[in-house]
Amino acid sequence: MNKFSRSPLINIFFLSALFLSLGVFEISLFAQEKEPSNSNSEKAGQSPVPTPTPIPTPIPVGEVVSQSQVTSERLEKIKDGLGQSPSVSVIENDLPKLKQELDSRVSETTKLLSARPSLETLGTVEQDWNGISKNIPVWKDDLTSQIGALDNYVKEIENLNDQWTKTLNSLNAGQDGSSADNSNTNIIDIPTVVIQEVEKTLKAISDTRKLIEEKRAALLTLQTLVSRQETRINDILTSIKDVREDALSHLFVKDSPPIWLLQQKDSSLASQATEVSKSLSEQFATLSDYFSRQRDNFILHALLLLLFSGLFFWLRVRVRPWVKDEPELARAFTVFELPIVSALILTIMFSSQLYPQAPRILTAIIGGAALIPGIIFLRRILDPPMFPILNALMIFYFVDRIREITAALPIVSRVLFLLEILGAVIFLVWFLRSKRLSDRIQVRHQRIFTTIRKVIPFGLVLF
Repeated sequence: MNKFSRSPLINIFFLSALFLSLGVFEISLFAQEKEPSNSNSEKAGQSPVPTPTPIPTPIPVGEVVSQSQVTSERLEKIKDGLGQSPSVSVIENDLPKLKQELDSRVSETTKLLSARPSLETLGTVEQDWNGISKNIPVWKDDLTSQIGALDNYVKEIENLNDQWTKTLNSLNAGQDGSSADNSNTNIIDIPTVVIQEVEKTLKAISDTRKLIEEKRAALLTLQTLVSRQETRINDILTSIKDVREDALSHLFVKDSPPIWLLQQKDSSLASQATEVSKSLSEQFATLSDYFSRQRDNFILHALLLLLFSGLFFWLRVRVRPWVKDEPELARAFTVFELPIVSALILTIMFSSQLYPQAPRILTAIIGGAALIPGIIFLRRILDPPMFPILNALMIFYFVDRIREITAALPIVSRVLFLLEILGAVIFLVWFLRSKRLSDRIQVRHQRIFTTIRKVIPFGLVLF
């Protein structure tokens, strides 16, 4: 009875002793682990002792010939490493083109920013400049890496030069009968061929060092030129940021007088014609520079146009029997009936990939080039009553492309925008009041036509 009544107490006692032992064991382990970490932290707090560079020692006479051969082989490997790197060749080829493009783009962008363009235009310009600068960090990393490798070569050459210079001095001293402690006054006979071998090695070291220094100087010059172009790009990006911040802080502030109150000298037709001519000259110069850099992409665009044209001609012959069997496919068959037009539209859709960071004038030209085939294609698939709307949209789009080209000329751009707004108002009023147009709308389009007419008054209010 007592045995069973005391057993729980005994169990509790043993369990307590066990947990206490485990706690003491863990504390001792923690203390043992903490001591090394503290010692390591103390060591980490101390500044590391730099490893001393070994001092070159003279080469023994018996090893001069063999060590000369080893040094010669090493120098040849270093010379092989001085060959033109493919990345440096790319930089030397693309950097002049980039500089030439920047020369024209900086002037154009500076003039554009002075005209206080829209936030959308600023975003597009900033995106273009970021794209132009994307190669510069890669170029700088490549040049820094190669200059660092040349610096290591210079250190190695210096060590070799010190070693062989001390070897030559030691041999000359031994041949003259002097030594470091002047304890031996006997003249040591050093073969002339050994002295000549040392002098030959020293000359090879000196020649190799000159090659390294010339290569290093060329890379440093190239690195400086790259940094200059990077600075020009960063300055433009900073200007774009400042203009955007200024525009956002003055959204509801009039930044220029009304167009009818402009000074006569600024708004005269002759002065504006001169500004337009100058702006177009600069933009075409930028386009020429861009063409020289992206010549392969222009050729690729032409090849894609030929390829897609041939494909649509080939498909037209094979799809035409389907249209005879199913006449409802006639409208969709227009794509194959106009193979060159379809190919033009299709290739223009890839223009953003073919022409990255394209100048504004090229973007406008591509947009204008897409207008003609687009109109031809839409006239085939739309009903004749929709042609007035199509023609109006064509005119507005064309004027908008011209306004994009003249964005750097505030007066011209504002006049074009004013004419565009005025034309849109006239067209909407005509569309709203034209009975002839409403009579020509087919019954199946009457619902859409009625909806458009109900929306037009709201559009007039916005204009």
